[in-house]
Amino acid sequence: MIKWGVMGPGRIAHNFAKGIAVTDGAVIQAVASRNEKRATQFAGQYQIETIYSDYQALTQDPEVDIIYIATPHAFHYEQALMCLNAGKAVMCEKALTITAEQSRYLHQVSKEQGVFIMEAFWSKFLPAWEQIQHWKLKIGDIKLVQSNFCFKAERNYSDRLFDPIQGGGALHDIGIYNIASSNYVFDQLPIQWQVLGTVGETGVEESVSAVLEYEGDSRATFTCSFNVTTPNTMTIFGEHGRIEIAEPFFGAEKATLVTDSANEVFEIPHAGAGFEYQIAEANACLQLGKIESGKHPMQATIDTLEIIGEMRRSLGIGRQ
Repeated sequence: MIKWGVMGPGRIAHNFAKGIAVTDGAVIQAVASRNEKRATQFAGQYQIETIYSDYQALTQDPEVDIIYIATPHAFHYEQALMCLNAGKAVMCEKALTITAEQSRYLHQVSKEQGVFIMEAFWSKFLPAWEQIQHWKLKIGDIKLVQSNFCFKAERNYSDRLFDPIQGGGALHDIGIYNIASSNYVFDQLPIQWQVLGTVGETGVEESVSAVLEYEGDSRATFTCSFNVTTPNTMTIFGEHGRIEIAEPFFGAEKATLVTDSANEVFEIPHAGAGFEYQIAEANACLQLGKIESGKHPMQATIDTLEIIGEMRRSLGIGRQ
C-alpha cells in the first residue's frame, strides 16, 4: 500500500482524492493545510487519518510515502524542495514550478537524494491519450495540431489566475496543456514559435495565441485565454487522416480517428476524476524504485517551462 500525503486540500485536490478512491494499492494517509478548517473538512470527506496545519510536519510523517502538492504554482518549488530534502517522493500539480531553472534544480536534488518526483500532468496517462499515440501511425506524418483551452474567468484579481504572486497567468495555468500536448504528439520540441498575447492590469498574460513550428514543415497552433470561452478540443492532422480529441482534450475520455478508409471511436469514461491513471503511474514508479516517470520525465517538464518562460518574456512579462 502506497500512503499519500496531500499538501493543499483545495479544489484540484478533490479530483486527486476521487482518483485515489478507485486506485488499488493507494490511500491518503495525511493532509496538510494552513487553513485547519479546510484540512479538517477534507479529512472528514475522504476518511483521512492525520491532519496537519503545518506543511513541514507533513514531510516528517514516517507513515507517508509520497506527497501530492496542490497549492498555487508560485509555492510549488519551495514545497517540492522541502519534500525532497525530507526524503519524501513528490507528485506536484502542473506547472511544477514557475521557471525552468527551478524545475531543473528539483531534478538535480531528486537525483542526488534518489527520491521520486513527477509533475502531475494527468493527460499523458489517460486511456484516450494512450490510444491517440497508437493511432498516430495510421494518419501518416503529422502536419498540423490545432487546440484551444479557453474559459471566461471571473475577474477577481485576488484569485490565483490573475495574481502574479500566486503564479497567475494563462500560460502556466492552461497553455501548458496546449504546449506540452503538442510536443507529445510530435515527439519533439518546436524549433521556433510566434506568439501574441494580452497582458492584463495585474501584469499576467490573460490571453495568448501561438504558432509552434516543428521539423518537417509541421506546426501546432493554439489559443489559451481567461477572457473568452471556446470548445476546448484538439485536432491532429496527418497526411492520411486526422484524430479528433473531444472536449476537454486535456482530460479526454473520447477520441475519434478519421481516415479515407474508416472511422474509429475510442471512449472510456474516467473511473474517478481522471487522476487515477497518473496516481497509478507514480505508485508503479515507487514500487520499482524509479526516481522519475518514463512517460512524463522531468526533462519534458523543463522543456515546456523553457518555452513558457520565453513566451512570457516576449510578451514583456519578464522572469518571475
